[in-house]
Amino acid sequence: MEKHVDHAALAREAGRLANSKIASIQCRYTGQNNAASARARAELAQLRKINGSNNDSWFATGGLVLEGWSRERMEQFGASESDEGRVFCALKSTLGLYALHQQSKSIGCAVLRSKDESDEDYRARAARASFGRACRLIEPKLDEAACVRRRLMAIERANDFDAVLYNVRSLIRLMKSSKTDQLIRLDYWTLAKDLYLLQLPGGWQENVLSRWSQDYFAFVETLE
Repeated sequence: MEKHVDHAALAREAGRLANSKIASIQCRYTGQNNAASARARAELAQLRKINGSNNDSWFATGGLVLEGWSRERMEQFGASESDEGRVFCALKSTLGLYALHQQSKSIGCAVLRSKDESDEDYRARAARASFGRACRLIEPKLDEAACVRRRLMAIERANDFDAVLYNVRSLIRLMKSSKTDQLIRLDYWTLAKDLYLLQLPGGWQENVLSRWSQDYFAFVETLE
């Protein structure tokens, strides 16, 4: 009998791992402790290289990604070796994208839960920082946003995950360099989930891209 794979749970696991690591780095990076902030900057510099060919060494940088990794949890969700590889790919990709986004910014670019914040308020803030909506904020005027939509359509047409990641990375760069007055923040917990699901065939990909499209074309309050 074929083992059932809980892809939704594996996607959530990718999000949980990514968010916990990003929260640790961002809190130290934006904090008042100079030594902790310096360590966070060094970790961000390592993570910016982790998705490229110039990664120094997995034994030098792998701990940033793999600390807290639980093969037992993966097995609970029915993960095969391939599924586990997809979780790992989503996790390291998300951390690298966050490190790129955060570079040279003094304010945290990831949406994190605030102390004493209610579930409802946090979910609402995270929804306003979805990937599709963040892409819309790069250039809220649709008739001037052809370069953004080209990259989103390239993700939709991509034949493999490398092509997906290439265009997601390009959009993160545009968020980082956007000329709008507000800092574009991103819900990296959900992005990590989505990057796992985009590696699966059929309806999983369709659901992610449909949600991104809905968020992108929804009305945007540019000054909220």
